Amino acid sequence: PAAQAELSALVQAELRALGAPDTPQAYSRVRVTPLTGLPGGSRGAFAFLGLLLGAAALVLVIAGINVAAMLSARYAGRARDLAVRAALGAGRLRLMRQLFTEVLVLFVLGALGGFIVASAATAGLERLPLPAWVPLTIEISPDLRVLAFAVAASLAAGLAFGLAPALQGARRDITDRLKAESAGGGRRRGRLGRALVAGQLALSLVLLVAAGLFLRAMDRGGRVDPGFDRENIATVLLEPESWGYDAVRSSAFYATLRERMAATPGVTAVAYASRLPLMLGSSVDTITIGAATQEAHYVGVDDGYFAVLRLPLRGGRAIARTDVDGSPRVAVVNQTLARILAPDGEAIGRTFRFRDMDTTVVGIARDAKYASLDEATPPFLYVPLAQIVESRRVLLVRASAPMGPTIVEAIRARDPRLPAPRVSMLADDARVVLFPQRAAAIVTGGLGLTGLLLAALGLYGTVAASAARRTREIGIRLALGANRGDVLKDVIGDGARLAVAGIALGLPLAAVSMPLLKRWLFEVSPLDVATYASLAALLAAVAVIASWVPARRAAATDPLRALRAD
Repeated sequence: PAAQAELSALVQAELRALGAPDTPQAYSRVRVTPLTGLPGGSRGAFAFLGLLLGAAALVLVIAGINVAAMLSARYAGRARDLAVRAALGAGRLRLMRQLFTEVLVLFVLGALGGFIVASAATAGLERLPLPAWVPLTIEISPDLRVLAFAVAASLAAGLAFGLAPALQGARRDITDRLKAESAGGGRRRGRLGRALVAGQLALSLVLLVAAGLFLRAMDRGGRVDPGFDRENIATVLLEPESWGYDAVRSSAFYATLRERMAATPGVTAVAYASRLPLMLGSSVDTITIGAATQEAHYVGVDDGYFAVLRLPLRGGRAIARTDVDGSPRVAVVNQTLARILAPDGEAIGRTFRFRDMDTTVVGIARDAKYASLDEATPPFLYVPLAQIVESRRVLLVRASAPMGPTIVEAIRARDPRLPAPRVSMLADDARVVLFPQRAAAIVTGGLGLTGLLLAALGLYGTVAASAARRTREIGIRLALGANRGDVLKDVIGDGARLAVAGIALGLPLAAVSMPLLKRWLFEVSPLDVATYASLAALLAAVAVIASWVPARRAAATDPLRALRAD
């Protein structure tokens, strides 16, 4: 509170030094927050990062299940070997210690390999340009703390997923186990391994559904009408005061640059604004309507703003060049605010108080999207830049040809000492509103495909192990005249049954968990039937493909060799 009060006083002193009217109400929203890794400790950002961490944890679970299923199949194949060791005097604890050591070494090696891959991947991500109004750099390279966490998580996963296979492998029923894999032992399948594969497929389906929903949200967001035309508009952020300009020189700089750009061939409209639309944020203040107060979003604009954005007016006029400091205070309001100002009448000509000044409505603009594409339309007003204090402005240039080099040349011609500005296109900048969906789609899609690959490998391993244990049975069937096609269908059916079990478990899991993503899905339903059905079909197709290789190998079994096999 003390820091906040002191900062508010400093802001007011700076405004008085700039000759601005003493209006403390306008800056009563100064806020001091603890320094965190995210601006303002944004809960939404933390929730989004939690979502990505949850997806990564789900892949860890899938990988752990994959390893557990493979270990279960491997220990089933080593059953006689382990039984012989037990018969020779190896205690259960000793067998479990040996098996656990193998598991933990496997998981720790996986953690180290993952750390190396993460280091390379994050180095590449740090070089990717971010869709942002101002240049940003991110530092996400893993350090020793991340390595320690990865090793600890891997050890915990090894303990969690290696326990059941190790207990199964170290059980003491020596006689039964010596008979289990003997000739004529029949068609035994490891139930634990099959259950793990089904669970793995289910979790993979959950990730794939999440990725599919985010892709649908991106597609839906890309087709949302923002209320204005954001194409073919070049933008550049200008901060003359940070270059050492005072108010007089800043004003001259803005005027000269605008005149030069307006005279450039191919330019159809030029404007200044205090901020760009669709930047995941907005300026908010309080207006007074009679005796009531109303929170409203606002932006400072000049007379060319509506022409540049092709933002239509529903009545009245736009901001004019004559709307300067000292002239009557005016504003253009959106349709939402117009309905609040005049529920049963004409809003043009109505007066409200904004920053302790009577402000008259001179125009009504179409409702648009201001901060994000999924926002509920807020009350919004456009006020003349000349009537508010803004230390920086954004130049917007609508043109039929790229204007980046021309804008840079115009700025450097005005003052060669100035740094080269960053010129971008509004359509590119505005993509930041879809950045959470794009990032989530990429991450969950990549993790989902990784999980699907792991699930396919686990399914392949389980079906292959099952087919290998049935070698004698398959040989006998073939020797008695069975069709190889029947063997092929039988083994593929084994994998298909696991896929059906995984889908039957995964669809309810997805239906329960996907509503948690609703805030990032725009108008896409978390229970979108088309997404669920298409990804379930994809999972089933991958399962059939994964089962086809061991099925083909089983169908090609030589009956004579199979009958001689021990």
